Amino acid sequence: MSFTELNHLSDYDNVLVVDANGITIFYDLADLHILKHLGLKPEEFLRKSVTSFYKNLSIEDSTLMTVLRTGKPLWNAEQELTSNNGFTYTSRSSTFPIHNGTSIVGAIEL
Repeated sequence: MSFTELNHLSDYDNVLVVDANGITIFYDLADLHILKHLGLKPEEFLRKSVTSFYKNLSIEDSTLMTVLRTGKPLWNAEQELTSNNGFTYTSRSSTFPIHNGTSIVGAIEL
């Protein structure tokens, strides 16, 4: 399956979009549940690095940052995430680069 074969984004439980620097620019309502557990308000999550909210997530092992760096999609990747406030959960997602011509301008995680 390729990204172009995916249906509507509303078919997915979770949608997170970052820019080329890994800064959160969009998340869907399903993420509000996670934000509550992270102890964050929606406005505190936007325009921040996706790795800044987790004790155990770096630019080297984040799925979003990996896709931004390599330009290759990741399918059904599992990550155990521990937030800065100690909340731990397992995330399973697929992550795709967003291109503008030959440049990677962001990534989307479903």
